[in-house]
Amino acid sequence: MKLVNLALCLNYGSAIAGCYKSRINYAYGERLHRLGIPTLELRCLRSDLIWCYKLIFSCINVTTSEFLMRRSTSTSRGHPYKVYKQHSSCTAQSSFFTERVVNVWNSLPADTDFSSLSCFIRQINRMDFTGFRSISF
Repeated sequence: MKLVNLALCLNYGSAIAGCYKSRINYAYGERLHRLGIPTLELRCLRSDLIWCYKLIFSCINVTTSEFLMRRSTSTSRGHPYKVYKQHSSCTAQSSFFTERVVNVWNSLPADTDFSSLSCFIRQINRMDFTGFRSISF
């Protein structure tokens, strides 16, 4: 009985391994397309936008001014929650959260729903942020 179970397990394991090996031949972009998921970069960008929302609308217990400065002037285009981008001569600072998210946040359309976090997440899930990718496939 144990030999039969072991044989079944080995056959099942080899079937899984064979299926896995057939997927290895696809490039990263092709695998993502077949699975229907965005790239890691776009998933991180989505996460950054959610954190930015939480900071601006005080959903977390952090002083927003330590990270982001809201623009004090009224905007004629786009949404009213734009943030100020601080310029720095240090290139290492360009990978900080505040530098990564500002351009994308300020480019959100005027009809973005900021009424609740769930509405905001639902809207950004429908938006196309491929123009903000630094790596293309």
